[in-house]
Amino acid sequence: MFRYEKQFYFLQRNLNIVLLSIISFSAVALLAFRIYSYDWDFIFLVWNLFLAWVPLLFIQMVWSFEIRRRLPLGLLIVCFLIWLLFFPNAPYIITDLKYVRSVPEHMI
Repeated sequence: MFRYEKQFYFLQRNLNIVLLSIISFSAVALLAFRIYSYDWDFIFLVWNLFLAWVPLLFIQMVWSFEIRRRLPLGLLIVCFLIWLLFFPNAPYIITDLKYVRSVPEHMI
């Protein structure tokens, strides 16, 4: 029983990340099915999904380091600047809905 307690605790602490990763995996699987059926129109969604994950995973990593041991202010500022560099890419996945709406219904 002790062996699974760590995994359960990790899943409980990161439930939002786990749910987002399940949704992202499902979206990529559906897109892979579209590509398999010779429709490459939405391949850019995978890249935008990746760019949306980068700031989330990066800040999660920094947060876990900060909980374990206090990081120096200079390192936190560098981490913030790296996060800020990638953050503008995260909302692109929302703007991609515009492209999905412009596609005829029989293709969706």
